[in-house]
Amino acid sequence: MKNKTYFTSDTHFYHHNIIKYSDRPFDDVFHMNDVIISNWNSVVSPNDTVYHLGDVFCGLRDLQKAKDLLFRLNGKI
Repeated sequence: MKNKTYFTSDTHFYHHNIIKYSDRPFDDVFHMNDVIISNWNSVVSPNDTVYHLGDVFCGLRDLQKAKDLLFRLNGKI
């Protein structure tokens, strides 16, 4: 099976207010993050390439939290 290439943007991981601003159907950022990760991993294989074009995180100052979340995503980002 051939590896695929994907483009995405605006995940806004850990962005509390994006739920309200964009009317996202989540209880909190942890629920939102888990659903996005699950949806992502259901499409993207570990060896696929993903270009994330911006707004990956918003307001997150904890670099370790960012690394931990990115580690959960399939693909070479």
